[in-house]
Parts: sequence; C-alpha cells; structure tokens
Amino acid sequence: MGAARLRPVFAGVPVEDVRVTEFHPLAPGNPLQRAGDFSAAAPPQHFPVVAAGELVGVLRWEDLLAGRVERGPTGRVEGGIRRRPVEARIGEPVERAIGRGRDEDLWALPVIEEGRVVGLCATENLADSLWLREAMARVRTRRWAGSAGAGDARGRA
Repeated sequence: MGAARLRPVFAGVPVEDVRVTEFHPLAPGNPLQRAGDFSAAAPPQHFPVVAAGELVGVLRWEDLLAGRVERGPTGRVEGGIRRRPVEARIGEPVERAIGRGRDEDLWALPVIEEGRVVGLCATENLADSLWLREAMARVRTRRWAGSAGAGDARGRA
C-alpha cells in the first residue's frame, strides 16, 4: 500500500486497531534456526528481540537470511539485530508509525505499551486490517438498519 494511499485510508486510526497480536519474540541468545522455524509457519516477518522483558532490537527477515548464510542456523540472533529500533506506541496514528518505520527500513514495528511489546504494526497486514474494519462497519450498519426496520414493523419507535 503506497504512502499516498496510506494517509487518507488510515487517518486517525490508532496502532492498536491494526496491530498483530500473534507474534514470536526472540531472545538475543536464541539460535537463528528458531526464527527460521517461526518463519516457515508464517509469512516472512520481523521479530522483536526481548531480554528481561524489554525490547532490545528487531531481527529483520533480511538480516535473518544473511545471518543464516554467514553464521549458519546455530548462529545467535543477537548478531543480526537492529538495536534500538523504531517503535510504535499504543494510541499513535498508524500513518505516523509506518512512516517512521519506512525511514528506518522496517516494515513491521514492535508495538509498545507500558514498556512491553504487545504486538507488531506490519505493513503487510494493513490491507487485511482495512478490509476487516470495512466489513465490521458494514455489519454494524446492516444491524442498525435491520433493527430500526424491525422496530418500525412492530409499530415501535
């Protein structure tokens, strides 16, 4: 989704409305194979790297592949992470967070709430999030229209 289309479509939408809550944090000492195993079950992704409950970096998909070539599957995650990555915060507008991520070549940002990683804001999921938001709005509109019509049919206001 292009940046020009992102702004109007997600204007005012907070990060928490589009975050992915099923993600796989890694520890700095994990072998790269662990990230590879998670990637085999899901699309290529970035992985938050957490130590003592705090975000220490992000392992990008590209860095995982390079690490596997250079250090093999037993190489440590910490050798390829981006330390102090851009973060998205609960309540922050999506277009601002994604813009900062793009500036840092990150397409999935860790979402932080009270110092903890609570999800990922990933560009690859924005289209799905938009579709879901629109579908939910249509369902709510139909329910409202249907309940108003049913009430009228029975002579109630």
